[in-house]
Amino acid sequence: MSKASARMSSPRTSEARESFSDKTPSELVRLLIRGEDRVPRALIDECAQRGEAMLDELDAILQKDYYWGDDLGLGEWWLRLHAVMILGLMPHETAGELLVGYMERMDGTGDEDLDEWFFGYWPALFRNKPVTIVPALRAFAEDVARDVFLRANAINAAIALSEWRSPAALDEALAWAAHIAFDDDEDDDVRMLTGSTLLDYARPEYREGLEALADVELGFTAVFTRDEIEQQYAAGPGEHEWDRLSDPWSFYTPDAIAERQARWTQEELDSGEETFEDEPGETYVRPSPKIGRNDLCPCGSGKKYKKCCMPQ
Repeated sequence: MSKASARMSSPRTSEARESFSDKTPSELVRLLIRGEDRVPRALIDECAQRGEAMLDELDAILQKDYYWGDDLGLGEWWLRLHAVMILGLMPHETAGELLVGYMERMDGTGDEDLDEWFFGYWPALFRNKPVTIVPALRAFAEDVARDVFLRANAINAAIALSEWRSPAALDEALAWAAHIAFDDDEDDDVRMLTGSTLLDYARPEYREGLEALADVELGFTAVFTRDEIEQQYAAGPGEHEWDRLSDPWSFYTPDAIAERQARWTQEELDSGEETFEDEPGETYVRPSPKIGRNDLCPCGSGKKYKKCCMPQ
C-alpha cells in the first residue's frame, strides 16, 4: 500500500469517535504520540479536562530533556505541540506557568518548525489564564537573549491578557510595550514588531515614537510606513492579530487534518522524495512545510510567510 493510501485510511482517524474517559493520563499521552498530527479534538479536550493529573504529565514532558533533543520520533515531535494546545485550554495559573515554560524550552531548542505552528497564536493560548501570569510573560519578553519572534509573541500575549482584564491594565501594558518599542538599545526586530502592535491601538501618545520608528531602516520587519501610520490614526483603533488568530484548536478539525495529509503527500511528490512506511500502520508525516518563516509568501502578496499564509 502506498504512503498516501496508508495515511488517508489510517485507523487512527477513527479515534475521533471513541471515548477516552476510561484512559489514564499516561495512556492519553501515548495516544497523543500515536496520533501524530491526526489527533482528534475529542482527545485534546479529554486531556484538558483531567486537571492536575494531566498538568503533571505535561510538566514531565516539559522537564524531560529527551523531548527537546534531536532524536525524536514524529509522534514525540507532535506531542510537544499537543501539550501546548492542551495547556491553552486549561484555565489555571499553573497551566499559564507551564506555557511560559514551553516557550522557554522552544527558544532553547531553536526548533523553527515548532515555532511556526504557534506564531501569532500565543495570546489565544493565554486568554483564559489569570492576570497573575502577566509578570512571567513580561519577564520572558524582556529577556534579550530570547528568540525575537517568541519575545514579540510574549509581548502580544501580555498586552492582550491585560486588555481582556481592564482598561487600566491595558493602559499600563501599552506603556510597558512602548518602552520596548522606542528603546534604541533594544533589538530592532522586536522594536518594529512591538511598534506594529502599538499602531493597532492608534493612541495619540505613541504616534511620534511610531513615526520615528518608521523612519529607521530595520530590514524586513519594517512592517509599517508613515503613510500607514497616517491611515491607521485616521481610521482609529483596528483589529489585532490575535483577534484573527483566536482559534489554534482549529488544527484538530477533520478538514484541517485532511488538508495536512494532502499537503504532505503533495510536497513529497513535488520534491521527488520516496514514500515509505516506517512499519505497518505507521507512516511518515513531515512536521511542517518547507517554506521558511522569513521567506516571501508563495501567495504573491509580497509579505513574509509568517505574516501572511503560514499554516494555521
